[in-house]
Amino acid sequence: MTDSTDAVQPDVTPALHVEGDKPACCKSWVIAGFVLAIVILVVDQILKWAVLEHVFRPALDALNVTLPFAAPLSFTQWLAAAPDRLPFYSMEILPFFNLTMVWNQGVSFGMLAADSAMGRYALVVMSLVICAAMVFMMLRTTRKIEIISMGMVIGGALGNVLDRLRFGAVADFIDVHAFGYHFPVFNVADAAITIGIAILIVFGLFWSGADKRHDDEKSDM
Repeated sequence: MTDSTDAVQPDVTPALHVEGDKPACCKSWVIAGFVLAIVILVVDQILKWAVLEHVFRPALDALNVTLPFAAPLSFTQWLAAAPDRLPFYSMEILPFFNLTMVWNQGVSFGMLAADSAMGRYALVVMSLVICAAMVFMMLRTTRKIEIISMGMVIGGALGNVLDRLRFGAVADFIDVHAFGYHFPVFNVADAAITIGIAILIVFGLFWSGADKRHDDEKSDM
């Protein structure tokens, strides 16, 4: 008669997560994250072209400001030509919203301004390193909210990198103000970066901690 203590017990040890075992649904979300990054990049560039070439350029031309190109450029011409920077100009759209032409030589919202060529290229390298880190984390995480927020950061960062390489600075034009205070002028790429990072911070502070406590409670059962 065999002792019951010698019976083979089923292995209930949870399988360790290893790279390559990401569920199919998560792989689909990673693809969605990359698509979102591309969409943000394209929308950012199209809006910059539309505002600079079809709003600011005609307005400056009406003021007899000398510009390298008199007529607005098509989107493909604008991408290929990298025209000289337009001068500062501001026009009121709503009581709390202006379109203001500002060239930002720093990161989002004018922080860490870099006037020299070396400083500009340093910001480009820093942005590309951040994008690479975000791609690496996107491929490893299984949390959908993290994947989407990282896609937002990547798309926004690439939009500003493209500006910096073409113009030596980032084109900002969204000017929100109230009671005499103007928020730093920004663009769509800046907004995507800020929202993406904010989601990552909030998720890291709250939801990820709740998930860890839930996992600990399950392991104690």
